Amino acid sequence: ARAHEEQEKTLDVVHRINALRAILREGTPLTIADLALDGSDLKKMGLPPGPQFGEILRYLLEEVLDRPEVNNRADLEDLAAQGGFLIDASPDS
Repeated sequence: ARAHEEQEKTLDVVHRINALRAILREGTPLTIADLALDGSDLKKMGLPPGPQFGEILRYLLEEVLDRPEVNNRADLEDLAAQGGFLIDASPDS
């Protein structure tokens, strides 16, 4: 029974290593630095620099970890807007 448990643990480790290799091979974003949008992009979107940048970027990273295909500037800008981070400064609001 003990040998079987050890074999299962070894297989689990092998599966985890293979999953990590796949992530690295695919270039899946793992950190905020891997995002297709950064603080300078947020400034260009009209947001004032500050602690909120970190909150926005962490939110975007969570979204990208769930759906790597959204790691492009247009989708990340949309996600930031949908997340309620962007204030509509238009006169019609």
